[in-house]
Amino acid sequence: MEWCASHDHTLITADTDFAHLLALMRTRTPSVLILRTADHAPSTVVPLILQVIVQWEAELDAGCLVSVDETKARLRNLPIR
Repeated sequence: MEWCASHDHTLITADTDFAHLLALMRTRTPSVLILRTADHAPSTVVPLILQVIVQWEAELDAGCLVSVDETKARLRNLPIR
């Protein structure tokens, strides 16, 4: 997370622990995109990731947590309180 924050990158993961870490740290960066899909094959997740980037580019730049699955995506602005 530190590396992503210092290099202005979004962290993409399937590990939900990152949401808890963001809440504990109360930080604005990095943005984290959590993949909550049963299938992590590129053919499944790449379209979801691209959709999130297009839909929430400004929010990702500002700092947010996005949880995405095959049917929906949810966004929370950072810091999480």
